[in-house]
Amino acid sequence: MNNSIQTAASEPPKKDRRYKFVASLWRTGEMKTFYDIFDIVPRSTVAADLGINYERFTRKVFEPEGFSFREIYRLSFLLDIPFDDRSRLVAVTIQKNRE
Repeated sequence: MNNSIQTAASEPPKKDRRYKFVASLWRTGEMKTFYDIFDIVPRSTVAADLGINYERFTRKVFEPEGFSFREIYRLSFLLDIPFDDRSRLVAVTIQKNRE
């Protein structure tokens, strides 16, 4: 087997560079809601990167309580935002939706 093919296949896919911008906004406190992510990175990109069907992902965006912990964890990895912080942001969004 060709080693260059094996190495290339084992490398993780490159993340969209816009995720870094989201992370920097998070660190500066400018990102206040879960929805702010999608002003920078399109829902279609996030859905594809998470491996979730776009329509299903869109429903979850507008009803964040539908996200599993695993999906929130994967999203926190993509965004380079700690899982606890990412979870809190989803919880705040859920609370605001109920008000």
